[in-house]
Amino acid sequence: MAVNKTYSFLLLFLLFNLGLKVQAAVIEVNSTGGGLGTNQLCSLRAAIRAAETDAPFSACAAGSGEDVIILPANSTIVLNQVDNYSLGDNALPKIRSHITIEGNDAVIRIPSQAPEMRFFTISPNSTTGDLGHLILKNLTLNGGRADHSGGAIHANSLLHLERVRLENNHADFTGGAISCKSSHTLCVVKSSALINNSASYAGAIDIDLDAGLILNQSIVSGNQATIGNGAADGGSVFVSSGHASIINSTIVNNQGGRYGGLLATDTGLPFSTPGTMTVAYSTILNNNPLGVVGNITIKNSVLSGNVGGNCRSFSTVVSDGYNHSDDDSCDFSASGDVINMPVHLAGLVETSQYIQTYPLSYQSMAMDAADPNDCPNTDQRNAVRPLDGDNDGLARCDKGAHERVNDYIFANGFNEPITR
Repeated sequence: MAVNKTYSFLLLFLLFNLGLKVQAAVIEVNSTGGGLGTNQLCSLRAAIRAAETDAPFSACAAGSGEDVIILPANSTIVLNQVDNYSLGDNALPKIRSHITIEGNDAVIRIPSQAPEMRFFTISPNSTTGDLGHLILKNLTLNGGRADHSGGAIHANSLLHLERVRLENNHADFTGGAISCKSSHTLCVVKSSALINNSASYAGAIDIDLDAGLILNQSIVSGNQATIGNGAADGGSVFVSSGHASIINSTIVNNQGGRYGGLLATDTGLPFSTPGTMTVAYSTILNNNPLGVVGNITIKNSVLSGNVGGNCRSFSTVVSDGYNHSDDDSCDFSASGDVINMPVHLAGLVETSQYIQTYPLSYQSMAMDAADPNDCPNTDQRNAVRPLDGDNDGLARCDKGAHERVNDYIFANGFNEPITR
């Protein structure tokens, strides 16, 4: 009998967040080299080896339990050597234990002249049966390349990204930045940016084999699916089997041969469940072609300027209310929906290398227009919701990913709006 997908997704989430804490070691990296270190230098590769084996390696202290690896602040670590083969070549040791890497705004880069390899593979421990669990924070991964899936990261276990930028990564097959596969896999991406990644299918993130994705407070921009033969490709996030939950996020300027934006459809193996997706308080903008396609339920979101239509005609996209689409392709008719009216978005606001948003313009109908009974506490930037964006004395959530405050300054006798 098939396991209920929602129940499995929640079970993974609880496992992700409520696991028993085990005494941890802190391993400080003091080298920006990509090798295995020396008796004076603890490199990132050596630190992961020490964490995985619970034994000293090079100049790195032994790991113990849920280890924390700390990188030098604002450093650049260049990887030029393959460390292992696991579902493709990997530049860093396989993650089979619980490891947090605190990046301190470091960049880990694979240069174009290096061998084709991704950064990380996360897998269960075949000896203990425990799930591998990788947490990355305040870090950029640039230039990963995989000959199959997951240009930067292949997750067959638990992955958590927070303030991570994945940029210019490529997979020959699927998941230009991240590939999440198997029913015990949950990928959580929070306050992060997936920029200019590419693959034949799923330019940014691939969800398959009943895996789960939580994409929160993040931007997926400029990614590309390159297959180009009319296949179900998915320029940004493609759920072929499993479930994705997207909230407070921006999906913009992604491109595919057939589907540029968000795609959830049943293209998995016969024993897999269909791909499904829920989207809330998100901005889906200028994807080419199409904005959202497939088994997607969407609420409190704005869709604008997607080439070929914000939704595919005859799609199975369902409105849960309070969406705003600037065309009539989605056929939204639930409570609070607005169709075929301009959204009026302002220009890009870049809060940090990890956070980019497109706020509503001060004249937008989508301002203070989301479901009054369903408002999260923060927006994509982690700014407070709700705010009184239209200055009518009542604070109510805006539709989309950016909660706008409408301030005014006086210059040359005119009121000039300041977007914040």
